[in-house]
Amino acid sequence: MITPRADAKAHGAGMKVDGLLDSDIGKTAVLIDDLVTRADSKLEAVSILTAQGLTVKDIVVLIDRKQGGREQLAAQGLDLHAALTMDKMLGFYVEVGRLSQERYQDTVDRLEALNRFFDKM
Repeated sequence: MITPRADAKAHGAGMKVDGLLDSDIGKTAVLIDDLVTRADSKLEAVSILTAQGLTVKDIVVLIDRKQGGREQLAAQGLDLHAALTMDKMLGFYVEVGRLSQERYQDTVDRLEALNRFFDKM
């Protein structure tokens, strides 16, 4: 397991990637994170890893919030794999009675408005 850092540590060896061994150079790494909204931080991590001689093709997350991250990654030739998506989670909560249809629709509307905002950026 290795950890990319946006800024090199100021102490220790000052590495941009913690845990990277010389024998890792040229290998393929899978980037693992908790969730993806937009892909900016994932793309930064991929850039750090590739600059250190690794190949990254896949990103694995627990939750895809479906706010453009998958598309941003795909545009860079990267595949996103998510255990859950926001829409499926919300649908499940409605199905089991933990979320009203009204609250569900309000949440979906707000997410769509946020996506339109991101698209304008």
